[in-house]
Amino acid sequence: MKYSSAEGVFLTNTDEQEVTKLNNFSTRLSFESRFESGNLRKAIQIGPREYELILMPDVNSPKRHQWFYFEVKHMQQGRPYIFNIVNCEKSDSQFNFGMKPVMYSVKEAVLGRPGWVRAGSDICYYRNSYFYANLKSQNKCYLTVTFNINFPHTNDNMAMEFGTSSWDLPQKRTPLLLSQ
Repeated sequence: MKYSSAEGVFLTNTDEQEVTKLNNFSTRLSFESRFESGNLRKAIQIGPREYELILMPDVNSPKRHQWFYFEVKHMQQGRPYIFNIVNCEKSDSQFNFGMKPVMYSVKEAVLGRPGWVRAGSDICYYRNSYFYANLKSQNKCYLTVTFNINFPHTNDNMAMEFGTSSWDLPQKRTPLLLSQ
């Protein structure tokens, strides 16, 4: 699928071609969120398969780091990965009541089974030791949501999401992922 930009440069979505490559292994995951509604600011690898993720705030708001939407690739099947989203702000979360993130697999879509599925285990939402940067909230800490993910395929392109649309499992919405 090709999209043209105002500058006349063509952007392509090559997710289906990327997932068919056999020798595209890496010791670390690749993250991407430069697409509509993507809000991952930074991913930091802190262990062999553990990542601290920092979210961007909502547009026109200095706060509200509670939802997320990003792409992950270069994973290995059957190996648990740990994601720690470290700059959540609400004092309580639906994660405390059984909510799970949802993910979309390009490989599953290629196999004729497109759709979002609930994923994640060992989900925990807790106060961390990172303080807000502004002086008014000097004694206020961010919160972290931690969850384990076992990806169903090696070398897949996965979209990860949690937010208000996650409640209804957006089956008909296909993510637009940016592949390089």
